[in-house]
Amino acid sequence: IAAYKSVIVSNNNYKIDSYNIDDFNKELDSYQLIVLFGIDINDNSQLLDKINTSKIPLLVFSLNKLGLKEKLSNSIQFQQQGGLENVFASVDNNFSKFIFSDSILYLIRSSPPLSVLFGEYIISDNLDLVLLQKLGDYITDKPIIAISEEDERKAAYVDGEGFWKWKLNSYLNTNSHQVFNDFFQKLTHYLVIQEDRNRFRIDYKKEVLEGEGILFEAVLFNESFEKIINNDIELTLVNDKEVVFNFDFSKIIEGNSYILDIGKLEVGEYSFHAKVKGTSFSKKGSFTVKEVYLEQFDNVANHNILSFLAKNSGGKMFYKNSIDSIFYEINNNETSNSIVHIEEKMNPIISIPYILLFLLLLCTTEWLIRKYHGLV
Repeated sequence: IAAYKSVIVSNNNYKIDSYNIDDFNKELDSYQLIVLFGIDINDNSQLLDKINTSKIPLLVFSLNKLGLKEKLSNSIQFQQQGGLENVFASVDNNFSKFIFSDSILYLIRSSPPLSVLFGEYIISDNLDLVLLQKLGDYITDKPIIAISEEDERKAAYVDGEGFWKWKLNSYLNTNSHQVFNDFFQKLTHYLVIQEDRNRFRIDYKKEVLEGEGILFEAVLFNESFEKIINNDIELTLVNDKEVVFNFDFSKIIEGNSYILDIGKLEVGEYSFHAKVKGTSFSKKGSFTVKEVYLEQFDNVANHNILSFLAKNSGGKMFYKNSIDSIFYEINNNETSNSIVHIEEKMNPIISIPYILLFLLLLCTTEWLIRKYHGLV
């Protein structure tokens, strides 16, 4: 128990009280976790009955204490068939309530064996096996650590003894107890964490402007509220014309999260239904793509832009309180002198209608006179 107690003490978020079972006189409801170590089934049966009927999470170190697990849980029974034996530990590949880091996995593989009682277990389906007993290269189905959740109560049962050797091994490998602490802190965190059914969350904008990209971000948690990306997520989108679009989220390995970039959509109302494949988790929602009216974006003069334009075009910027200086600048500006443009244009005389008509009339008169005098 000293090895586990050191883990709790090292975490500033936890406070621990230690009592002999016969000396405990507090209210159980003031605690978030009950840890039993070396308790016999006949010890303070009245308190054990209260513990059994409470909903407070429970952690039981029960080696050599026959009948204690059976009294506290219907999920596990043990029939002793011999004395103590030494076994190594192996993580159950089906366990998924919290995640073991590579450092923790190495600690489990490399640590000295633990002492367990030889016997047979009867385990119900609602019991999750965390660590299994390993004999040589053979991994048994007998638990070293198992957890259950029944009648709205979480409980963990530790049937191995000698974890203090794991703590020493952790320090030998890393010059620190941190990896060992992380292992039992994960177990403790799972037990004390408040239940939250919202393990699937989606973040998105409910109002989007026309031309703006549509982005969905999602996170999925395991039962210890560690981010996971084990499952695929699909999203069905329906517009206000009942047209259906199907999308799949992409996984972001570094952040253990999901992302979906739909791109730009037409103006209108949209609804969606996101599902986590292989689970019952789903989310429904809606959003609106609004039409953009450019004149509504900024109807106030941007003086910085006006000043920039004036400066780069050789002009100056004037405010209303300096309007008189405009006339001074204009009158004294060398480029503001009057400029007269002269343009000469040469037109043939025949292109003037009146002169052309006069010449035709003159020629016609001359021809008639000549005709009259017989000169033609």
